[in-house]
Amino acid sequence: MELTSTIERRRSVRIPFVVPAKILLPELPVIPVRTVEISLGGIGIVSDKSIAPDSACAVAFELQTLQEQRRINIWGMVTHTSKLDSNLYRSGIAIVDTDPVSRHFLRMFIEELVAFD
Repeated sequence: MELTSTIERRRSVRIPFVVPAKILLPELPVIPVRTVEISLGGIGIVSDKSIAPDSACAVAFELQTLQEQRRINIWGMVTHTSKLDSNLYRSGIAIVDTDPVSRHFLRMFIEELVAFD
């Protein structure tokens, strides 16, 4: 597969993906975030809150495939957080688990995007 500026090959293909999402951390209120990229192995988010690495979390967002829109639920672990130039923070979340429906639609969505690249 040829590398491009919009798709980077790592362990999993990472794709730019910007949608509103919510992150849930133990014993904290829901934090609104924005996704910035997604793969089968992880998701990048931007937030106005610093999220501690090694935090277990759940992330929820809407995903539009060619067929339909679905709510995606991901359980993960924050791998890193860095401060951006503004009052925002970028965090990487490794996907630990998903429900079977979310896994199916996430895989379908990424395969559709890679096929159109």
